[in-house]
Amino acid sequence: MSSRRNIRKGHLVSMRNTFAPFLRLPIEVRFLIWEYAFEVADWSILKPGLCRAGITLRGKKAAYLDVASEQALRVIQLKHTYVPGFGWLNHCRSLVFIRDFMATPGLKHIAAHGQNFLSRLFHVVLNPRNMTCLLESVKILHSSCPALQTLVLVGPWFMPEDTTEYNPDKDWRCLTGYEDWPELFKRSPEEVATTDLLEAIENGKEANQTWLAHYHRLLDQAVERLPHPLPSGLRPFDNEYWRVRHNLRKVTNILLKFHDWKPNLYLRTTEQLHRPAQSRRSRHSERLSRTLV
Repeated sequence: MSSRRNIRKGHLVSMRNTFAPFLRLPIEVRFLIWEYAFEVADWSILKPGLCRAGITLRGKKAAYLDVASEQALRVIQLKHTYVPGFGWLNHCRSLVFIRDFMATPGLKHIAAHGQNFLSRLFHVVLNPRNMTCLLESVKILHSSCPALQTLVLVGPWFMPEDTTEYNPDKDWRCLTGYEDWPELFKRSPEEVATTDLLEAIENGKEANQTWLAHYHRLLDQAVERLPHPLPSGLRPFDNEYWRVRHNLRKVTNILLKFHDWKPNLYLRTTEQLHRPAQSRRSRHSERLSRTLV
């Protein structure tokens, strides 16, 4: 499988040199081989923005494959988007980080530049400033990104204890105004630890679905153990687990509206995606450290 290793490294893959009969294969087979080559290529880790010329992308751009063959060029034209100043963008191997659409003015209008950028995004990480921005951004993704396959939401995903016993000190520990929504990086998404996340996206879909089902069960249990009536002056929305469950249900309902498939949802905290040397815990993030595994 040396050719696959070469593909994943992004090196020149010349079928003429490594597999002499390649050109004698039917053109349909050669086309499928090139499609597969791009599907297992290295990942690009990117953040989009706008400039006068249109789209600007910064981050890690994967080393590219040799495109000398006519079939490879055809695959690129069909499956990729050309971004001036960047080159051909391989959507199926690009993880795109967006703070939220309100934090990046004009980002939701990128498609109007004739690049089809949003409409062809496969994998998106949202790192919003608050829950309102998260929900609005997910709505925009639904209307603008019909090809979306992966949605990673970065936020304070509180982890309830697996108990039916009500504890007022724990169940009301984080009121609405004290949620922490820090930014993942200052300059480039290359600052983010993406190895485990990419592994989960590629090979951990079933494990992620099992974990999400477990998390939803814990949230249901945490909400059901709240007393009736609630303590004086407190609302259901003041409970961190009620808020998370309520908003995750909204996200799920939006994702169910995708026509052909429901994108895979992943939940991550800022600390999970920080490189070890960059991890800094605030008083609030300290309380979130028991979150997603």
